Amino acid sequence: MNILLATLYSYPQKGGLGSYIKALAGELERAGHFVDILACHPSFTGYYMVRNNHLVRTLQAREGLYEVHPELGPEAALLDTWVRDRELERHTFQRAAAHFHLNKYDVIHTQDVISTVALAELKDERTRIIQTLHGSLTYDLLMAHGKDIETTEAWKHAAMLERAGVEASTFTVTPSKWLQDILVDNSHAPRERMRVIPNGIAVHQFVPVFRGTMSQSSSMRKQVITCVGHLSKLKGQQHLLESLALLKQRQTNWVCWLVGDGPEKTEFEQLRDRLGLTDHVLFLGARDDIASILRQTDVFVLPSLTENCPYAVLEAQVAGVPVIASKVGGVPEVIEHGVTGFLTPAADPFALYQTIVQVLEDDSLQQVVRKNCERRCRVQWSIENMVKTLESLYHTTSGRGSAV
Repeated sequence: MNILLATLYSYPQKGGLGSYIKALAGELERAGHFVDILACHPSFTGYYMVRNNHLVRTLQAREGLYEVHPELGPEAALLDTWVRDRELERHTFQRAAAHFHLNKYDVIHTQDVISTVALAELKDERTRIIQTLHGSLTYDLLMAHGKDIETTEAWKHAAMLERAGVEASTFTVTPSKWLQDILVDNSHAPRERMRVIPNGIAVHQFVPVFRGTMSQSSSMRKQVITCVGHLSKLKGQQHLLESLALLKQRQTNWVCWLVGDGPEKTEFEQLRDRLGLTDHVLFLGARDDIASILRQTDVFVLPSLTENCPYAVLEAQVAGVPVIASKVGGVPEVIEHGVTGFLTPAADPFALYQTIVQVLEDDSLQQVVRKNCERRCRVQWSIENMVKTLESLYHTTSGRGSAV
C-alpha cells in the first residue's frame, strides 16, 4: 500500500506525536508498505514531505488567501481570535498539501483533526482517510479556560471541527477509551466510527538496551527516580518536587532525574532549590537515550494532571521499571494498579510520597511489578500489535485493491 502520514504539527519532534509517527512509519515500511510523511517543517517555515524535503513555504501557501477569505486577514475582526487562527491553519495546510500528489496514496492517515478536515477536501475519491487523534481541541480549551468556555464561539468551532473530522474519516482511532469518550461527549461525534487502538513501542529496538548488567550493585548506588516529560504545570513536576521534599526527610539514598525541557524549567529549578533538593534532583534536559536512562532507573514517576496514552509510561513498562502515575485520563487503561504499576491521585504530593516510599523500600514488590511488566507489557504495547490492527482498518477502507 501507499500510505501518507499527515499532520499539521512539526515532525520530527520529541513527545508522543513524534514517537507515534516514527514508530508507525518504521513498522509499516518493515511490513512492505510505502510511507510518506507530510508535516510542518521543524523550522516552522512551511509544510514538507519528509522523504525528499520538498517544502512549500507558508507565505507561498497563503498567496491570495486573504482575497478569497478576507475574514482570515491580519486586520480582520469578524471572527473570534482562536477560530481565526484554526481556520488560517486549516487553509494554509490545505493549500500547501495541494502542491503534492495526494492521489497516489491508498490511505491517508492523519494525526490531528485539522489536517483531516483539510485533506478530506483534496483527496482522490478512491483514497480513504483514517485519523488518529492524540488529543482533543475541546478538552484543551476546557483545561485552559474552565467550563465557561463552553458558551463561546471557540468551543463551538472546536466541537464542529472534531465532529467534522470523525465524519470525514472512515475510522477515527484514539489511543484510549477516555479520549474517545471526550470526543463523543464534547462534540457529539459518532462513536460507531471510532476505534480504540493503544499506542505501540518498537520493543525489538527498545529492549536490548536492558540486557546488560548494572555497573554497580544496588547496595552501592543511590536509587534512581526518573520522570520524563515536558516541563510544565500540566505535567505536574511541581507536585513531584513537593513529594521528594517529604522523601528527603525520611531517607537520602536516592536521586531524581527530570528528563525534558519546557516553559516551567526555571521555575521548577527555583522550587527545587527552595525545597533543599539541589543535591538530589537533576534536570537532564531533552534526551534521545531514554532507554539507557530507564535501564538505570529504579522507579519511574509521571505526576501529570492530564494524560491520554503516555509513551513515557509505556516505555517504562516495556523496560520493566515500576511506574507510579497519576490516576488521570487514559492512564488507568495503561496501568493495572499493584500489578503493572501504581496509581495515585493527581496533585497530591503526600499520596505520591507514600507510594514512592512503598516502592523504594520493598524490593520484592519492585521485582513482582518488573516481572509482570516484562511478561505482559512487552506484548501488550508492541508496535506489531498496533500496526496489525491499523492495517486491518487500512485494508477495510482501501478502494484500490493494491494492498500488500
